[in-house]
Amino acid sequence: MEDSAIKEGFDNLKAGKDYDSLFESAQARAIADWLVGMNISRLYSCLYKARLFCWQSADTDSCHDGKKR
Repeated sequence: MEDSAIKEGFDNLKAGKDYDSLFESAQARAIADWLVGMNISRLYSCLYKARLFCWQSADTDSCHDGKKR
């Protein structure tokens, strides 16, 4: 980088306060995503109980051997 490009960048800096609303909206989205993820995980746990982690297994019979016995 050239010194003139660096100086131009520093001359055009905006105040951090201008970006506070972007930070707050990103934080709200992250919290909402976490809450939705927690609720969906709980829903699947209730619906499918121990079979939750057997969805993508190639041999699903081995997941349910404990219940067959």
